[in-house]
Amino acid sequence: MAKKIKAKRDIHQEVTDSIIASLEAGTPAWVKPWDSSHDGMFGSLGMPRNLNGREYRGVNTLLLWCEEQAHGYRSPFWGTFKMVKSKGGNVRKGEKGTLVTLWKPWSRENAEGKQERGLMLRHYTVFNAEQCEGLPEKFYSQPEAAPKPVEGLADTERVEAMEAEMAAALGRLGLSGGFEERGGRACYSLVADRIQVPEFEKFKTAADYYATSAHEMVHATGAEKRLKRDMSGHFGSADYAFEELVAEIGSAFIGARIGLPIHELQHPSYIASWIKKLSDDKKCIISAASKAQKAADMVLGTTVTYEEEKPEKAAEAA
Repeated sequence: MAKKIKAKRDIHQEVTDSIIASLEAGTPAWVKPWDSSHDGMFGSLGMPRNLNGREYRGVNTLLLWCEEQAHGYRSPFWGTFKMVKSKGGNVRKGEKGTLVTLWKPWSRENAEGKQERGLMLRHYTVFNAEQCEGLPEKFYSQPEAAPKPVEGLADTERVEAMEAEMAAALGRLGLSGGFEERGGRACYSLVADRIQVPEFEKFKTAADYYATSAHEMVHATGAEKRLKRDMSGHFGSADYAFEELVAEIGSAFIGARIGLPIHELQHPSYIASWIKKLSDDKKCIISAASKAQKAADMVLGTTVTYEEEKPEKAAEAA
């Protein structure tokens, strides 16, 4: 009897299908992707992390946010079966794991004797702490003194803290045209290298103002002298829609790290365009999330060492 060959998993397609499903359901992974139960844990807000405290990055953040929303998980902690065991816990029987990805380097000698190198997309499976039993209490409990997210305009202390965060971010970007509060629309001018947002008082909440500012800051990272993304797309084009997707995701990454909730899409009219682009190109969401992560790192001044990013250690660490 011939041995049945197991079909190879299409990881790009699985990742894409998960994100498309969230868009079609009207609950994109990056809209309000955290809650206050995450605050204060391991020094940042709302970011999924493994049981050693290492934050997931890029598309893995989106995949885990999707699962947190779908199942109502309040713990941001995830780990492989092996890591859960190493922490003294067990995955409960019948629990289904979540796919996350990593890029693994490869090298080979070609026919001409030259060394070729590249990266190959791999995957592994993680479980939320709430799918496990026997883990230390810190992976389940809420901190006693968690800072409140910025919601309204009355929380003076939090508004001042957010002002400081945004001022520092603007300093890192070094906008030659500056940052202006005027007019009735928010935008980033590539020619003038300037961000414009409506006056603070025109927003319903402080959170809306800072989320809009973060969105435009992500756009600003795409300039030639910064991350050099393709910014040539005109309004309504597929390229323009892709840049908006990067900005939406990037601002959510920023918000999750500094305690800024993203309540709604800034450009909901692009949902249909995003679904079409993701359906046509299964590698699109991984690319967009990667670019968004780099943009958020630039805005926040996040430094990621080579050791933290080593793919061959990522699966073991997760």
